[in-house]
Amino acid sequence: MQSLGMRLRQDREKQRVSLANIADATLIKTSYLEAIEADDLAALPGQYFYRAFVRQYATHLGWSPAAID
Repeated sequence: MQSLGMRLRQDREKQRVSLANIADATLIKTSYLEAIEADDLAALPGQYFYRAFVRQYATHLGWSPAAID
């Protein structure tokens, strides 16, 4: 089973959306988006931010909230 970060990255690449585009649209630092894709939770400011950032990222890709939980 693929991790959430890997699924997000694959969908982003499939849609040909850059991390810079997502960062601009969501106001999430590119380094945090990279950490999400790498499943590196230690590089994020905390669990609350991880969940919030993942929701924003996924929503930007067109995912429904049910697909995240």
